[in-house]
Amino acid sequence: MNMNTELKKVASRYAQAEKQKRELRDISSKLQKVSKQIIFSLHRGKNEEASRQSGEAQGLMKEGLALIKKEKLIEDEGAWRAAVEEMLEADLFLNAVNGKEILELKYKPEDPLIMIGALSDLIGELVRYSVFCATNKNRQEIVRVSKLADKVFEMLLSLDATGYARTKVDQARQHIRKLEEIKYDLSFDV
Repeated sequence: MNMNTELKKVASRYAQAEKQKRELRDISSKLQKVSKQIIFSLHRGKNEEASRQSGEAQGLMKEGLALIKKEKLIEDEGAWRAAVEEMLEADLFLNAVNGKEILELKYKPEDPLIMIGALSDLIGELVRYSVFCATNKNRQEIVRVSKLADKVFEMLLSLDATGYARTKVDQARQHIRKLEEIKYDLSFDV
């Protein structure tokens, strides 16, 4: 074997993977942005707009997955993982607001840490949504989403969570406390 030839192969493979990584980061950025827009739309009561944006997110998700299929070395890219978690959070929240089964998702990640992060963040979005509902005097919706948040939190608590998962469970616990405060405050409003 010629050492120069082998070194050129390594350099070429590295360059190829880095190019794909940059493409995936670009897709990730767009996916994260549209996912945040979905959540923002839902907090403003614009469910149809959120559904349209969800279609856009699904398209970006397919692009990213196709790129990963071609280049396995990039599947653990941090920007991608963060964007997928944000997209799942948006999809879970969209399902929750629309009264659907929250886990009826078009994409479910292999890595449970991504789903744990999304489920924890969902509870935070349900708290913010409850504030929106309280302002609109929609107690029935607060009770519904509170039950949903409790169910998700119960599952998160059942984990023997460490590291990142533990951080997300602790965040969910703080969100549940806020939701309990909202319900408590509403109990005085007759």
